[in-house]
Amino acid sequence: MAEEGKASLEKKIFCHCSGSLSSAVFEGSRELGAKACSAHPMEAISNNDTNLEHTFFTLEGSVEEVRRILEKCGNPVAVIDPAYKAKYHAALAIVGNLAIGLAEITLELLEDCGFGRETALQMLTPLLKGNTDNICSRGPAAALTGAVERCDVGTVEAHLASLAGDQKEIYRLLSYQLIELAQKKNPSKDYTKMKEKLEDRKDEKHSSNL
Repeated sequence: MAEEGKASLEKKIFCHCSGSLSSAVFEGSRELGAKACSAHPMEAISNNDTNLEHTFFTLEGSVEEVRRILEKCGNPVAVIDPAYKAKYHAALAIVGNLAIGLAEITLELLEDCGFGRETALQMLTPLLKGNTDNICSRGPAAALTGAVERCDVGTVEAHLASLAGDQKEIYRLLSYQLIELAQKKNPSKDYTKMKEKLEDRKDEKHSSNL
């Protein structure tokens, strides 16, 4: 029974679709007899026509009823501890939004090479789609190709020499991240020289300027 002067929300469910916020935003709902849940669709929703059929949902809070509804609709679900919501959302931002930033950098570099933007996007499209398909079907390590995977230090050195500023630093950091994957794919290959080429040398440069 609800307290006198307060509405009863028994059998009601409050649900939001935020990836970063937990169900705790519905503070006081339990005291009124309601349940609270967050149900985040793992989908890039850029307009109102986005099809959520078969979209994966991540649930948190009082999830039982929402899980049943989604699974009945054919949507796979997983439950997350609210303590990990920020890290979870950061992970999705990296593969979603930040990947768009990498695509934009790529287009800018191709434009610097003399290609028109439409042509550059046309050139980039099959590579993006192919990589995405390979990652999803085989996993990142098996999908990895390129100079870092081959341990082609000379090519990586040429890449670094052709870049400057933030673009160069982004290339260096992400290429360094690939070394561990490359080592998994090629356990007998020695990536020591590649690591040395891609390690952060800022402290050494600073010391040499003193």
